Amino acid sequence: MSKHKSVAKFTEGDRVAEKPKASYIQVNNPKSLEIIKKNSKQRFGTVLGYIYQANRNGTKSPYVQVQWDHRGSPSLHAQCRLCLETELDEVKANYCSAIEP
Repeated sequence: MSKHKSVAKFTEGDRVAEKPKASYIQVNNPKSLEIIKKNSKQRFGTVLGYIYQANRNGTKSPYVQVQWDHRGSPSLHAQCRLCLETELDEVKANYCSAIEP
């Protein structure tokens, strides 16, 4: 198996959004529901750079350093969990059509 680096999808300064996630959390407590609503909003941010991390097979995968609009410090995310902000509507449409019965 080859141990090559994956190709970076984004460049520094690109505007990105987090891809939609399938999540359902059932709660009975109104306080918990408010916390979940506050933390489950769509996130947008700017790419600051890449860090390549190797898995246990030695394959290096790109992790994107993102400065989210609502946060003070950057965070690392797997490249596959992000999309360009301009492509978000298309990604959502594809995601919803994929889970329809």
